Amino acid sequence: MAMKRVLAIIATFAGGCISTPDLHPSDSTGGGTNVPPITDDQTSSSPLPSADAAADAPEEPPPPVCDARCASAGGTCNGDTCVITCPGAPSCNTTVKCPADMPCKVQCTGQEACENVECIDATSCDITCDGDHACDARVTCKGLVCAVTCANDGCTLDGVRCCASTCTVNGVGGKCS
Repeated sequence: MAMKRVLAIIATFAGGCISTPDLHPSDSTGGGTNVPPITDDQTSSSPLPSADAAADAPEEPPPPVCDARCASAGGTCNGDTCVITCPGAPSCNTTVKCPADMPCKVQCTGQEACENVECIDATSCDITCDGDHACDARVTCKGLVCAVTCANDGCTLDGVRCCASTCTVNGVGGKCS
């Protein structure tokens, strides 16, 4: 009898459902075990999860982190985003380059604030050129997502090269030319 009880327990945990005769601890043939009988609410018809289920799940990349590369590019970290601010002429008279592998926000405000803006290897780009020729020469965006805003003659559509997978210039699709 004890052997039947062990087999019944093993079969139940292996996902099977078997019928056993009434096995009670008071059974004189039960070998003196004090194991209570298995009831229907202790069995499960659903299979046990596979040990490989967790290994099959896709691994998500770590979130981007704003770090010292942002400061090297002339920006400051705002959460995970590197923010580069160029207020007025000629606050950023060299090419503004967003650091790689993190979101980047560039704000060129005022007359001729930025000469060139390049957001090529950042995870996302948000570039604002606001003011007379704020982005005087060229704005170049690549990568996954880029949004460029040209306000108050801040840049021209011909001066924006938007080659990101998802790209907008003033809220509409940009061109990679």
